[in-house]
Amino acid sequence: MKGISAVLATVLIVVITVAIIGLAYGWATGMFKMVSDTSEENVGKTTDNMMKSVQIIAAKCEDTLADNTNTVTFTIRSTGTKDIEAAELSAFLDEELQTVTFANLLAGTSDDFSFTTDKVGDLNLKVSAPAGAVDEDITCPVLTP
Repeated sequence: MKGISAVLATVLIVVITVAIIGLAYGWATGMFKMVSDTSEENVGKTTDNMMKSVQIIAAKCEDTLADNTNTVTFTIRSTGTKDIEAAELSAFLDEELQTVTFANLLAGTSDDFSFTTDKVGDLNLKVSAPAGAVDEDITCPVLTP
């Protein structure tokens, strides 16, 4: 016998082809499942974040008189349907991150927060939450020594 018969060659080609198709199918279904799972998780996170919005109800800036700084006090209300954790909130004064001790904000509730600054004049207070940021213009008085 000088080679393999035509029948054996055909059977080998069919077996190799089926094996390659099986590998490709396994790879493709795994890839689509991973993409589907990741997409579903991302959509869930984005939807949750969109339900965590805030509104600035009031904001003011007053001279504290004691230590030559102004105190910015503001009230925010959770306008979404999900509770907002303290770590998800940030406050900025003229685009500068401020140190504020936030508390968890339950859906539909409001709370007061404050921080001190040495800035004066017309300023922009921005509060950032997972659904986006809201801002309010405030005026801080000239500091009295």
